[in-house]
Amino acid sequence: MLLKVVLGVLLLLLALFLFFSNTFFLSRLSFTSSLNGLPGSLSGTNDPENRIAELEKENKNLKFQLLNEKLKKPGSVKVYSTYPFNNRGEIAIAAGANLGIKVGDVITYGDNILVGRVTKVFESYSTLITIFDPSWKMSVRVGEHEIDALMQGGNELTITLIPQEAEIRDGDLVITASREFPYGLGVGVLKNIKSAPGNAFKEAVLEPSFQLKQLKDVSIYR
Repeated sequence: MLLKVVLGVLLLLLALFLFFSNTFFLSRLSFTSSLNGLPGSLSGTNDPENRIAELEKENKNLKFQLLNEKLKKPGSVKVYSTYPFNNRGEIAIAAGANLGIKVGDVITYGDNILVGRVTKVFESYSTLITIFDPSWKMSVRVGEHEIDALMQGGNELTITLIPQEAEIRDGDLVITASREFPYGLGVGVLKNIKSAPGNAFKEAVLEPSFQLKQLKDVSIYR
């Protein structure tokens, strides 16, 4: 009889042990699952280094978006780079027949500064001769009295055939006066005026209104 009681107590204790052991295991499993489901800030996937990397990536993407918006600036056409070569007499622009460009179109910097004229048109780009080409010659007018003169292209632009008696001075504005171009486009300003005794004409250096190496955008004069 005593043996049966002892065995019954042992079985009861074993049953209780198994019950509480199983409950404890299930509790730990549930707790572990809960930890795995916590946000990245607690699980280590959102640590400061990763967050900084994400912000840098977002910043880079934003810069590209802003650059694309700048490239799409209304009314302007991008100038292709020729770096490191230096052909000042001819440049190419990122617009062609696809945008209605035609041979002879006048190209300006901004709205009223002459850059050149289109000579060849392709589907998506065009080439143009600039005022720096040695063969460039056109009639211009100088200063407030609109003195007639001749502009010649080249690495150094010059204004020649200025009447000796003409009242001109350094800094006078030079504008287009040839029928081949819209009247009054800016070309540059006079400097280093030279006048030789006995000569019927004087000449000067023309300081252009733009630097070709810094030219990134141009306009089609309409």
